[in-house]
Amino acid sequence: MIPVYRRGDIADSTWQSLAPALAHQSSMKLALEWFTQMQPPLVPSGLVQQDELSFDLLVPFGDSYYLSYSTS
Repeated sequence: MIPVYRRGDIADSTWQSLAPALAHQSSMKLALEWFTQMQPPLVPSGLVQQDELSFDLLVPFGDSYYLSYSTS
């Protein structure tokens, strides 16, 4: 499992169901598979370059939130 961090004012019930799913996404492959299993499927909306080797993948979640995946 990987560490996941709660930022913002996401509802406790939403976080309690979301955190375990995120903690098991130890690779982008697993994350992408999870995106497609969601109803409706999650679609990444941006890739922010942090430096020459690191990027953050932004994924809208619900009406008010984004999931941010740090990759390198």
